[in-house]
Amino acid sequence: MNPSLITDAINKLMEMFRSGDFPAKTAYTIIRRHSGDIRPSDNWSLGNRLLMLANGTDMAAGFKQWQLLNRRVKIGAKAFYIAVPIIKPVKQLEGMAESDKPLPLVVGFRFSPVFKVEDTVPIDGKELPLCDYTPPLLPPLFDVAEKLGIKVSYQPFNGHALGSYSSSTLQIKLSAQDAFVYFHELAHHIDNQIEAIRPGRLAVAEIVAEMSASTLSALQ
Repeated sequence: MNPSLITDAINKLMEMFRSGDFPAKTAYTIIRRHSGDIRPSDNWSLGNRLLMLANGTDMAAGFKQWQLLNRRVKIGAKAFYIAVPIIKPVKQLEGMAESDKPLPLVVGFRFSPVFKVEDTVPIDGKELPLCDYTPPLLPPLFDVAEKLGIKVSYQPFNGHALGSYSSSTLQIKLSAQDAFVYFHELAHHIDNQIEAIRPGRLAVAEIVAEMSASTLSALQ
């Protein structure tokens, strides 16, 4: 690639930042959950859903919940734990009358084991009906990920991140259809090959990914 093209793109980006005049295409096209795509974790707290994502899955449930979904947990599968509130009806609160109905009150938490969908198998051989969120038009340079051995998948926005990259599993998960989000996560992989992304380098890694994605977007 001609180095002058990259220089021109960076100069244009710097001018956009100076003027604040960004193109309308910078808006994210966020992927929303299909109405029929219901998951046990939909009613979980944000903290528990983040724990689920941190354990490398976007779908998890308890042992009996999986049975109700016609799946069983594999022998030897390791659970992770979520915090479940302990709720008791309480009547004796300040300002309450004797005739008032008891109010549900969180009095504590217990930790409940849940299992990833990847650690379950169908009981009758039928897989879960999964919705395909892959956009009809893939972003530019999409084939680059495959050449680098990275698996790219699309999923609904979880309220936390538009995209993620895992150096351990070589996976990119996207919750937006924009090329910018794909470029950002792809840049994380390239950057990680040059210097490992570690806790003390996260801020620098984000700057590198944002600048790389902005440059690639400007070149399209």
